[in-house]
Amino acid sequence: MPRVFAALLLPHDVCDALARDAKAFARIDPLARFTRSTNLHLTLAFVGEISTIDARRLSAALRPLCALTPRDITLPGPAYPGTPNLPLTLPCGAEFPTSAPGSLPPPPRPLWALPPRDITSGPMGTSDRRRILSAGLPPAESLDPVVNEVRSTITRLGLPLDDKPFRAHITLARDWRRGHPPMTLPARTVPLSGPVLMETVKDPRTGMIRYRQVL
Repeated sequence: MPRVFAALLLPHDVCDALARDAKAFARIDPLARFTRSTNLHLTLAFVGEISTIDARRLSAALRPLCALTPRDITLPGPAYPGTPNLPLTLPCGAEFPTSAPGSLPPPPRPLWALPPRDITSGPMGTSDRRRILSAGLPPAESLDPVVNEVRSTITRLGLPLDDKPFRAHITLARDWRRGHPPMTLPARTVPLSGPVLMETVKDPRTGMIRYRQVL
């Protein structure tokens, strides 16, 4: 049975650039396992193993939720996890800079309003327990409408759901052992489409993990 999760995908060129930039951190921890560009995504909900029929049902049910998804996000500016967040922002459609200018974010929009056109990415963080280096995307509230509806859809279909609290992030590396890196990544404005269902596939020969969309 397929093992699946709901996610937002990033454009291929953005994934390539983000993975390339993240490799700069290999000088700090050369043993870390960096995420391949083809595997970069933003997870909304973990489902687990379900039947192929249920996976296709869920995939179809997620398509209308595109209307709740922000049109783009801005990636990222590092800050130590747990410290006050001073996000780095770019106007929608801005060119990718070589260094990220800092500015305060616009006032937050109410969740009942029309879907936000952007969200501001904030800290690059680490998780000591899971040894993960990630790019955070605060304020996570900007993704709450689509996250809540994705999870409600999974529940309505009677499918399993990992209900741990949502934390908006993109995993850049696993087995990270060096704490918070003293480096930054260029800020980028990244267009988004709606949520999709992804399947985890393990190559039986190499053991390499890749993700593919359930259609």
